[in-house]
Amino acid sequence: MGHKLTSRLLLGWIACCAMLVACDREPRLPSHADSKPLPVAPLPRQTDAANLGATEPSIKLPLDPQAELATEPEIAADSTSHDQETELEYPPIEKHFTIPSQWKRLGASEIWIDREKRQVIVGGHICLRAGALEMFACPQHTKEHESVVATHMPSKFVHAALLAVGARPGTTVQFDPEYTPASGPKVKVSVRWMQDAELKELPAQQMVRDIATGNAMVHDWLFVGSGTWKNPDTGEEEYMGDSGELICVSNFGNATMDLPVESSSAASGLLFEAMTDNIPDRETLVLLVLEPEVLSSRETPSNDQENAAGVDKTDLLKAKSDK
Repeated sequence: MGHKLTSRLLLGWIACCAMLVACDREPRLPSHADSKPLPVAPLPRQTDAANLGATEPSIKLPLDPQAELATEPEIAADSTSHDQETELEYPPIEKHFTIPSQWKRLGASEIWIDREKRQVIVGGHICLRAGALEMFACPQHTKEHESVVATHMPSKFVHAALLAVGARPGTTVQFDPEYTPASGPKVKVSVRWMQDAELKELPAQQMVRDIATGNAMVHDWLFVGSGTWKNPDTGEEEYMGDSGELICVSNFGNATMDLPVESSSAASGLLFEAMTDNIPDRETLVLLVLEPEVLSSRETPSNDQENAAGVDKTDLLKAKSDK
């Protein structure tokens, strides 16, 4: 009897030790064989211009400001239905707005151009109604915590669309050896949304409050053109503004659109905040209407402007003639 009791105690002790050892081990990571793919919402690629899908505009970087108004970004064959809600994180814009026949859609992304009015129309949603701002608009999944609007496409598509309606980028802000403000053509920005079955529209400035004055921001945005960099991991040229700096209210050297005044991006020095009372509810679908100043056909940007925008005249934006 004593031997049986001793054996049972010994076996129990061994089992307890085994359990303690097992608990102390690193958790086993699932192998490819027993793991299931996680559901991922399809998004426009934010950084890889060389691998744009067949449903996106085919855009070669660096972008070339010499692209004429008579051309537009080449659109690859698109067999995807724009009405398939499963392909978007938000319902298609067309289900909330009437899209005029003169708007030309660029690929599958929610971006259009109106060649007659020389406007770019960008789909997005309200992502923030209160708090300090560094951007007014950013591509979704980048800097929504400090932007009023998140657009449903990367910044490079907006840049290409602005070129397609005849806008020419200026120069981004410079900080060294001294502050030099951004320069470029002014861009009028308006926000449209539906409220109680009625179309509303407001200048974007009226959704941004100047903290010092308590009033709406009075400055115009400029098309400054961001720039490109070579990704050391892929060796590909990437558009810098795709990291979030689409329409900025703080100065950034990689902005697509910036202000012509000194505006710090330091948390303690931010000049602007969301003007809550003028901003529709979060998640509201919106259209941003961008209307840039356009140079006449006899005016061309200077070499300094082209170089500052990171543009190589030998590396052209892929385009097709408007038939």
